[in-house]
Amino acid sequence: MILNRKIAIVILAIIALMLILVGCKTPNKEAANPGGENGGSPEAIRYDNSGAFKSLKDKLGEIEVSSIAIIGVDDMIDNNIDRERQVYQAILQELTDIGELKVIEGDKQELEKFFQEKGVDPSRGLSTDASINLAVLLNVDAIIYGTIESSECDVNIKIYSAKDGGVIFSETIENLKLPIDKTKDKFEIPPGLLEPENQTESK
Repeated sequence: MILNRKIAIVILAIIALMLILVGCKTPNKEAANPGGENGGSPEAIRYDNSGAFKSLKDKLGEIEVSSIAIIGVDDMIDNNIDRERQVYQAILQELTDIGELKVIEGDKQELEKFFQEKGVDPSRGLSTDASINLAVLLNVDAIIYGTIESSECDVNIKIYSAKDGGVIFSETIENLKLPIDKTKDKFEIPPGLLEPENQTESK
């Protein structure tokens, strides 16, 4: 019994090592921003979405926007919270790559309170008054919001201006590549496997 347990531990250790080596060799990924004011988990692996976000970045470069707030991402397909979080992180990472742009992450509770009090559903679009009030509330020049429109992660991104509340950018990015949380790839030994043997080995 003890011998079988030792063999199982060795096998699990080999599997864990293989998973680590495979993760280290995965192509087309680069490390996420290591924390800081604009966030970005040090445990995240990111894909390069710079090409997909080029038109968005070009637009922000054309207009006078020095600060922008992310008010959320909604999955319109199956309300997948993990996918919403990953798309939010991808948008955040691309925005923080823009030189002097100040990126604000809207407080979830504060935003939900605003939406409830004003009867606003951002997935159906924001009125000019709602956009302006949100921008004033968050003290930014513009606000950005995303909706996931397919299981292949086609994401529509809208930017609203704080000046007149109008939509200054709207585009769907097809098949957005999502950041990966490395902690989900970590191998864990099943509980109880390393516990001391309760039974006395028979002689």
